[in-house]
Amino acid sequence: MEPRQLAPGREVRHRMRRRGAARAPARPGAEGAALARYLASAAIELGTVRSSAFVAVFPSMSARQFLAILTRAPLGYEITRQKGSHRKLEASGRPALLWSYHDSATVPPGVIRKYLVNVIGMSESDAMALLKGQNRCEP
Repeated sequence: MEPRQLAPGREVRHRMRRRGAARAPARPGAEGAALARYLASAAIELGTVRSSAFVAVFPSMSARQFLAILTRAPLGYEITRQKGSHRKLEASGRPALLWSYHDSATVPPGVIRKYLVNVIGMSESDAMALLKGQNRCEP
């Protein structure tokens, strides 16, 4: 793509200018690193990047360990139905869960957070306390 002359001493690739988006060069180099730093700083200034200082870091664990946490005293889930690795867990006053992990599979932190915070409705601090072994849970 040929650069076109916009003003004396200033050249801009016309397609990039028309789209309004800056793209990193195909090869990483000094220009690419500078552009990446600029885009990262612009994202932070605009507030599109969230700081990880306020988000709890959930651990990953085996499905067997997480299933044991779900069936322990504060949550009290019980397996009501099972077909292969698919289990239906129910507890009084809590939503039913469908659990489809093999016991030896590793459950990623996002899935653990999804079940405890989004599906069950616990706060992040209560969920972290439960994972660390402190039985702090509000019904």
